[in-house]
Amino acid sequence: MRDRIETPRLTLRRLRGDDAGALSALADDAGVARMLTRMPHPCPPEATAAYIRGCEGEPWVYCVTLAEAPIGAVAVEARLGYWIGRPYWGRGYAFEAASALVDAWFTASDTPLETGVFADNPASRRILARLGFRETGRRLQASLGRPEPDDYITMRLDGDDWRAARRIDRAEQEE
Repeated sequence: MRDRIETPRLTLRRLRGDDAGALSALADDAGVARMLTRMPHPCPPEATAAYIRGCEGEPWVYCVTLAEAPIGAVAVEARLGYWIGRPYWGRGYAFEAASALVDAWFTASDTPLETGVFADNPASRRILARLGFRETGRRLQASLGRPEPDDYITMRLDGDDWRAARRIDRAEQEE
């Protein structure tokens, strides 16, 4: 666990109380909330502030920042989770942030990671597959951002699969 994780374009740092306004503005988007299980929509600043207070002392919860401005969050709280605000979609930031946290996780521990993704979120499924996650099952999953439970894919990553995915990703980058 580190207080900060640097990537070529992003900084992952501890959540702070003053992040609530910026993160709430980005999170108050139905397209973002519907892809997550615990984010309400609408997402008032009070809900974001309460989440940040609840994360105090959690070792694997980070604010994703670009040039010091919050653009999303990434965490391991029983499961890997991440989100990036819509203005920043399509630029590889979600993969970069999730990859950095997964790398830090497996550098510190060999405990497997679990996560999940709604079936109608192909972008996140591609990110998780690129990280080495494998599908372990499907179920209906409730979400605070959806009117009813929906098809959800559960996934898992162990240290060996992570190491194999890192080798493949590095080889593709060198080509």
